[in-house]
Amino acid sequence: MAEFKIRKFQSMILFRIIDSRNSSAQLAAVMLRIKIIVLLIFAIIAATACFNSKPTRYSIADSKTYESSLFRQHCSICHGPEGEGKTLDDGKIVPSLRQGELKKITEGDVYRQIAEGGNGMTPFRDVLTERELKLLTDFVHNDLRTGQNHLR
Repeated sequence: MAEFKIRKFQSMILFRIIDSRNSSAQLAAVMLRIKIIVLLIFAIIAATACFNSKPTRYSIADSKTYESSLFRQHCSICHGPEGEGKTLDDGKIVPSLRQGELKKITEGDVYRQIAEGGNGMTPFRDVLTERELKLLTDFVHNDLRTGQNHLR
């Protein structure tokens, strides 16, 4: 009888050891699945953040650059705060610097238009320094007109 109790006790211990090993393996498998799911969710969120459907455009109002300051001071009066163009009180239509026909002209043409004026625009050669003329030309041609989507 004592031998039977010992064997029964050994069987119970052996069963618990085997059962605990199974539980550990099952727990490890469940934890692995949870880790994989969390990693997949994170990867999906990161991937969707990379594929923003609407790229941001250069914002003159948000920019702290000297060129933006020059634009706000001298150009936004006629071309609007974001260079979109507008109709003046006297009925003149000031073109957009971001789109339309003006988008096709060269950087040299932009420089001449700013410096010499013409076609209803005031010349800025006597108002701005040579450095400021070049900075503003680069700003209008490269940041506003070619569609750069960054904020400086």
